[in-house]
Amino acid sequence: MESNNPPLPRKEDIQPRTPYQSVPVNQVIVLTVATFGLYNLWWFYQQWRHQRDYTGEAMWPVWRALLAILFCFPLFSQIEKDAGERGIRLFLPAGLMSVLFVASVLTRKLPDPYWLLYFAHLGPLVIMQQAINRLIAHDHPAEVLSTRLGFGSGIVVTLGGLCWILVLIGLFTPEAIVRDGGDLQDQELAYLLDQGYVLPNERVVYFYSAGFWSIQEDGNIVTEDRVISYENADGFTYHAAAYFEEIYSIDVLYAEHWIDDTQVTITTSAGEEIFLLVSTEAGRDETFVNRIRSEWRKRVPEGEEKLEGPSPGAISERAEPGGSGPGYGSS
Repeated sequence: MESNNPPLPRKEDIQPRTPYQSVPVNQVIVLTVATFGLYNLWWFYQQWRHQRDYTGEAMWPVWRALLAILFCFPLFSQIEKDAGERGIRLFLPAGLMSVLFVASVLTRKLPDPYWLLYFAHLGPLVIMQQAINRLIAHDHPAEVLSTRLGFGSGIVVTLGGLCWILVLIGLFTPEAIVRDGGDLQDQELAYLLDQGYVLPNERVVYFYSAGFWSIQEDGNIVTEDRVISYENADGFTYHAAAYFEEIYSIDVLYAEHWIDDTQVTITTSAGEEIFLLVSTEAGRDETFVNRIRSEWRKRVPEGEEKLEGPSPGAISERAEPGGSGPGYGSS
């Protein structure tokens, strides 16, 4: 028996009712931030796919999404044109928004925290999505745009939120590694100068802070002229420094486990002890200690013997009065 029902049309033969995809603006913002900007690829892909299916123009939406900095202007211009035909005006012209989008995307490779400027590209996307939503509402006034996140989007936002927590902790807490002085941020150097830990025109060679929230908690510094240590905790302030010429001995206890810090005790000729803690990450504790030793030895009176101590274990170096110069012993 033959059926009188007409054959169902193929999916590829169905023309979409709109040339763009409508998305709640709040979802564009939330998903872009949660995915660190990866959602943009999906957004551009969906808009170009709708354009292709609606107009029948031959194009590759995937490539236009991947090369968004090249194809944002054609898309923005088309949205501006279609919106204008319906009496919808954009907040900014398409050309200017394309420039803003490309400029902000290119900031992604900037160092901390300037790469956050990357999210300025949300401005053009939000303006364009608002125009798209108004355009579709004009053509299909009966449609209601849901503002609720779907299940998949909720998972993405949750995972993205956890990643953002880790990123923000990394942005606003000191790096747990010995840093070159040139890597210190301007505000960190300003703090060291304001507190008098570092003198004007004194160049920091190496710096390490074990502080969790900021370098204000503690710091261990090697400059071209001195070693410096400071700590601020529970209302207690400790600050000590010594020029290399004033050092009598250097005692080093290298950490045996990665979670521990290497301990350095500097004793001055006046008998004062300066304590420094240095992270073992990437072996930078040895770099820190070796710089202290090399600068100290440069200042040993000429003719005195200069001996090298082994790297591992506990090491003690002393400039014995009337002796043969700095030596070492293991304990």
